[in-house]
Amino acid sequence: MKILSLNAGYFLGYDGTLRDYLMHPLRGVNGDNMVQNRRTEKFTHLVEDTDPDAVLLQEVDQGSVRGCRASEPDKIVDQLSGSFEAFTATKYSGWMKKTPFTSKMSNAVLYREGKMKNHYLGMGTKSLVQELAFEDFSVFSVHLSRFGSALRSKQIHEIRKLADERDEYVVAGDFNFHNSGEMENAAEILDAESFSDGETFPVARPRKALDMAFRSEGLKVEADVLDKRISDHRPIMLEIKTR
Repeated sequence: MKILSLNAGYFLGYDGTLRDYLMHPLRGVNGDNMVQNRRTEKFTHLVEDTDPDAVLLQEVDQGSVRGCRASEPDKIVDQLSGSFEAFTATKYSGWMKKTPFTSKMSNAVLYREGKMKNHYLGMGTKSLVQELAFEDFSVFSVHLSRFGSALRSKQIHEIRKLADERDEYVVAGDFNFHNSGEMENAAEILDAESFSDGETFPVARPRKALDMAFRSEGLKVEADVLDKRISDHRPIMLEIKTR
């Protein structure tokens, strides 16, 4: 089974450098219809070319003013001729889940088969974990808190509790780890082997491995970072096999 994962950065076209953010400060609030359409189209072509069984998307717009009131995951599914279903949810908890703008800041899973379920962690405002469950294992799509290694560690402990209820599991997405020590700590907490094929951020000159996967003992996982400039992160492709 192949799983494609990408922090899409709302398809706003940033390259992840401070200079780029400073040069286009209003794009993050008002959006840019031309840029967003071009990036979603480019991503759709990537899905068609790589033919994954499921797609994990972090940071997608579910229909705010910035996104021209159109859900980005739904647009992608439509462009893929209905071969996928989109399961989209607000990535925030608490008051941020209710405001007109931040309530549309979402994560999504595009899938062909399996069962979807959302979990909200008790720690952190960015707390959504999406689970794609199959008969033999589950894939958890995550986007951990950007600030605070201690908070991320607490979130991973919560994810471990979810994973313990499954026979086998993969946890993948944007972990926002600042150093290899955090990755090693997460592997110990999850009792899982980590998979990182190199740096994924910023896409212009990658120097941080933010996007990766962890797998339980009964699964075999291969990870490949794709050299594609679709968002400020590079996408990763995972191939999962049962032993």
